[in-house]
Amino acid sequence: MKNMQPDSNDRQYTAMLETILKAVMLIGMAATLVGGLYNAFNGYPGWPVYVHVGGFALLAVLFVLYKKIKRNIIVVTVFSYFCFIYTPFAWVSLGGLYSSMSYVVYIFFLLIAILMDGRIGLIFTIAYAAEIVALVVENRVAYSAQNLPTPFFPMAFSYLVMLSILIIVSHIYKRQYSRFLLKSRSDSITDLMTGLYNHRYLVERLDEVTQWHSENPERGYAVAIIDLDDFKQINDTWGHSTGDEVLRELGGVLQSAFNQHIVGRYGGDEFLVIFQDTPFEACTASCQSLLEQMDTNTFTEQGISVSLSIGLCGSHQVRKGDPFAEADVLLYRAKQNKKNQLCTPELTKEPVPTTERRRYP
Repeated sequence: MKNMQPDSNDRQYTAMLETILKAVMLIGMAATLVGGLYNAFNGYPGWPVYVHVGGFALLAVLFVLYKKIKRNIIVVTVFSYFCFIYTPFAWVSLGGLYSSMSYVVYIFFLLIAILMDGRIGLIFTIAYAAEIVALVVENRVAYSAQNLPTPFFPMAFSYLVMLSILIIVSHIYKRQYSRFLLKSRSDSITDLMTGLYNHRYLVERLDEVTQWHSENPERGYAVAIIDLDDFKQINDTWGHSTGDEVLRELGGVLQSAFNQHIVGRYGGDEFLVIFQDTPFEACTASCQSLLEQMDTNTFTEQGISVSLSIGLCGSHQVRKGDPFAEADVLLYRAKQNKKNQLCTPELTKEPVPTTERRRYP
């Protein structure tokens, strides 16, 4: 299925990530401001002040302009500062492996895993890990030059092992959680019977495409409502399990026929197709092609033949109301006539009444 939209779980997850990012920025602003002021008032001029003040200014600007800048740009900029400017400066200044800075590095790796997705997260992880290894080696060189008796190798080995475990576990967890979110999103918008989009998703997309059309009146959309003719008779004759199988197989046919559009099961034996930015003639041709295909198709092992009735209306064909309401009426007009046919405003001489059907069962 295409055009998958985020569900409530996905939106909550995104909101949580934004909250974490804002918290990182605020804490970073506080830390850089305090560090800059401390260095300035205690006689540490130059880079000890510039790095902190520059970081504070950068984070402050990003925070103020948060809604005007893409989140990915903010994330990359924030971590570029923390990982490749603040970390090496603070590491060397404070003593690195022998200071509290070594613990701060753990936090940055966790935040990278949480807030960065895909290739950019992997690149940052590798680059930052390489930088930390280089800084650990720098520690060894610096302390050797001073002939300080420090247990460097046990400390460095333990630190790098723990850091490697943290990196691997955090990225595995992030990947598994992302898969869970994807499955959760898919399950929440999928009809279990047919594998098509479900009623909830179709209603949401109808509202979205209606809003889109109101903002872009020159661009159109169309709605086709498809009903399986005499489905009750199939259930009565062959049983409900066979009827369910017919619906499942029909779902596959509809997915193939309208694979470039939004197609789902609206409810029962009724299906809905939403065409966006598609000429109405092409919508009509697709529906006619489906009816022709049904003439030669049979379903289930019993070889059951079925027919469809379709009501199709485009936004530029609406006389009153909306395309969904008119397509609904056109569908029932098709069923009242001979069934097994497509009914559109162009094919209907009588004015189409606009009795709005509830979109929620």
